[in-house]
Amino acid sequence: MEVRVCGTVLAVDRQWLLKVNRKPFSRRATDGIKTFHPITVQYTVDGREYIRKKWFDASTCPDVGDAITVICLEDKPKKIRLERKVPL
Repeated sequence: MEVRVCGTVLAVDRQWLLKVNRKPFSRRATDGIKTFHPITVQYTVDGREYIRKKWFDASTCPDVGDAITVICLEDKPKKIRLERKVPL
């Protein structure tokens, strides 16, 4: 079963060399690319605190101290996905 918890962004690193081309042909160097930043997130599941590092889209990257939704499995809380939306 999936668990949704609210986490806090501890660090946002800048990654300059990682880009993913989304178009088969580019007219210029930045046409159709998607860049990512590694972010560090702290969250709590069943009273245990976890700190994980995940890649996040640079165009919607949160700032340090922002709240972020962490989605994980109950039996594997270290395997996570991140959502920009924060639960109410």
